[in-house]
Amino acid sequence: RLRNAWAEYKREGERRDEEMRKEHGGRAPDFGDPTAALADLDGKVRRLLDVLGDLDEARLETNTDDAGAHSRVIMVPRANGTVAAREIQSLVVGDTAPLQEMPAGAVVAMLSRDSEELRKVGAKDQADGLAKVLGDRISADHRKKVSQVLDTLAASRGDWLGAAVTWGPKEQSLLIRGEVKDTAALDKSIAQVFEIARLPGLQEPIERVAGKLAVGKQTTAGSVRTVHVKREVVSKPKEPPSKSEFDIRWDTTAPVFSVVATADAKAWSAAREKDKGPTIGTEPMLANALKPLGNEASFVFMVQPARLSTLLSPRAVEPKETAAPVVFSYGRAKADGWFR
Repeated sequence: RLRNAWAEYKREGERRDEEMRKEHGGRAPDFGDPTAALADLDGKVRRLLDVLGDLDEARLETNTDDAGAHSRVIMVPRANGTVAAREIQSLVVGDTAPLQEMPAGAVVAMLSRDSEELRKVGAKDQADGLAKVLGDRISADHRKKVSQVLDTLAASRGDWLGAAVTWGPKEQSLLIRGEVKDTAALDKSIAQVFEIARLPGLQEPIERVAGKLAVGKQTTAGSVRTVHVKREVVSKPKEPPSKSEFDIRWDTTAPVFSVVATADAKAWSAAREKDKGPTIGTEPMLANALKPLGNEASFVFMVQPARLSTLLSPRAVEPKETAAPVVFSYGRAKADGWFR
């Protein structure tokens, strides 16, 4: 049923694409056309369906405790199968300590663990996906450069990567932290991200999503690098663009690198060094929500609905107390996979 549903959805996307081609003089697909996007997504969906089809058993477990309600799907691979067993065994699992270091005020936060082999495969998939979506809008030389940067990023960082978005009256920031494997290569590849973002084939789709970005010259203070970004967004054709400015600051000193995007990154970093404030791990409501994951989590995504409202509505009031979060995660317990 799932395969048939996906096939029908894909056919409908291709039909819409054909209509859009006729409206635009028959030009090739671009990043806004259904077929180009579906071409990248199709392989991932088929891979997931292959895993589901290779399971011997899947069962749902639910329970409640003081931390809230919990649901878990256990996936048991076939004894003589290969696809599901291979995918489940390839998961890199561990504790949630890196996620617990993130700010307690984060609207959303995530933690991902993967091996160097999986990161390399992921980098190739990302480069191939961009090539399919952008088509001839990006040259062969530029595709190669994008692929090289993504490869270096994958090889120069370690197994875990975390991110958190904080958005309230007092702070708006994006924080990324991760394990360092090669400081020099990682530092160079992060700087090159800004270079490839200015490539003709990538600049237009980025501007459609994020607005027009003007990235300033990189400054250096010891191991810390900073660029200042000016952003313009046109919401309506005849209205003046809304303008904003922010810093992107990174430090790849081992063992943990950090990248932060916020209005004044220097002041933000100075404040964190003086007092990093409450973290997810020090807030009982948030920490308790992560306890059931133990040392078996490969991916964790946490959202605080009460804080999310402040991001979605300017009139919303930031909550004074921490409320129960929603946590989505998956991982591996011995030979079985699970979603929670």
